Amino acid sequence: MQAFAAIILAGGQSRRMGTDKAWLRLPSGGPTLIERVGTALRTAGAHEVIVVIGGQEARLPAMDARFVRDAQPGAGPLAGLATGLAAIDTDGALVLACDLPYLSVPLLRWMIAQPNNDEWDALIPFLPDDGGDHRKGGWQPLHARYTRACLAPIRAALEAGERRMTAFLPHIRVRTLTAEVMRPYDPALRSTHSVNTPDAWAEAARWLTVRDAAILPPQEHGAGDAHDTKDTKGK
Repeated sequence: MQAFAAIILAGGQSRRMGTDKAWLRLPSGGPTLIERVGTALRTAGAHEVIVVIGGQEARLPAMDARFVRDAQPGAGPLAGLATGLAAIDTDGALVLACDLPYLSVPLLRWMIAQPNNDEWDALIPFLPDDGGDHRKGGWQPLHARYTRACLAPIRAALEAGERRMTAFLPHIRVRTLTAEVMRPYDPALRSTHSVNTPDAWAEAARWLTVRDAAILPPQEHGAGDAHDTKDTKGK
């Protein structure tokens, strides 16, 4: 398989959660949420995982990844996406938020495997409203695949004062990933759902507990402690 990079955006401020979402962990222990995202990407076939982190005081999780400081900390995920795309050595990358507990590895594999003969610049899910919850419908730009051709339009949007993740989409070629295509790999269409509140995390934790009990051996434990922020590589 051709080398393929992945980017995890972890520079958010987690205001509604009240704590750093990347470090959420089940009450029983096990890996943190960002470690789970990294493992899913590696399992799906990513040869390199780049984690875009916030300010100088950001903690680094103990995971196999290259850590890059956000060039515009506090400017939102659009700035983090620009930082991540500028850091990759490949033509494109799969990009995920750090707070996606329901990821489907088969769907991630499918997204990585899609050929692109310079026909599109981004592959982005577009979902119907979830029971009237508009936050779970529409474009899902934090569970998407982007090429480096998106970098210039993203930077132009940032320079114009934009912070919306969809601000640059009119200026690139978007291939839409529809619900119909996703369902064979993610029947409940939950893989793009993030956790922004304690209630959302409590629901996700219950789901993960059941899932882990079904697939993990009894001796499975979480990764080690965080690294010093002076490191730039997980161990």
